[in-house]
Amino acid sequence: MKKLLRFQARLNFKGFFFLCLIFFGKIFGFTTGHLFAPAINQKGIWIPDTYPVNARVGLEYTHIFDEKLVFSKEYRNASYFVNTIPGHSLLAFLTLNVKERVDLSFFGGELQLHPKVHYESNSFDIQGEKGFLWKAQGKAIIFEVKNTSVCLEAQYGRSSASVSSVKRARLTYHEWEIGLGLAQKISFFIPYAGISFRNAVLRYSHPSFGSRGHLRMMQDHKRGIFLGASVSPLPYFFLQIEGRLIHEKSIAGTLDVRF
Repeated sequence: MKKLLRFQARLNFKGFFFLCLIFFGKIFGFTTGHLFAPAINQKGIWIPDTYPVNARVGLEYTHIFDEKLVFSKEYRNASYFVNTIPGHSLLAFLTLNVKERVDLSFFGGELQLHPKVHYESNSFDIQGEKGFLWKAQGKAIIFEVKNTSVCLEAQYGRSSASVSSVKRARLTYHEWEIGLGLAQKISFFIPYAGISFRNAVLRYSHPSFGSRGHLRMMQDHKRGIFLGASVSPLPYFFLQIEGRLIHEKSIAGTLDVRF
């Protein structure tokens, strides 16, 4: 009877978690990634498990519904407003893992943003082209009891791109983030959730902006929430989905393979 109740509780938790993902995916920068990632893949394709260091590679796609940035105060006073900043990114990454407790990851790929801004009674789109994005991230499992883990992550990234049909104009984006969260391992299904503190800045540069040379958009809400889950049917790879809200609205998917 106890085993049956535990099994039903797990099913109820899974169902609740997937409902959360569907809800936030419809209302939702950078993806936090699975906080339990350092310990998900227990075996590698080539590197023996006895080695203290192993490596993983993967792909990450993020669809950004809104970056949740606002113009800095001097521009808001001049009747500049940000409507939305949609976009997407596609990144490849290499991760070095130490004793299945610490991850050091390096990302590279493309980021494209399309800020939609408003000035007085006029609205216009800034059509950013695809630009190169690089990002560095660290994760650590700082506390673990049975199948529950407390994890910490930090990351920084930067991108720059030209603007379609506007000569000498550029979009420059950079952000840093610190996150803390909880992960629960349920067989090969591992949900996680947490809070993050994030600061992002987007600059639209053009010589016509005078001595300052750019319009500056900054983070509206620095604190946010992220939640996600992974499925790892094989010991050397996992698939992950993640949603983020408050400081941005986005949803991301990741494929991760351990060597």
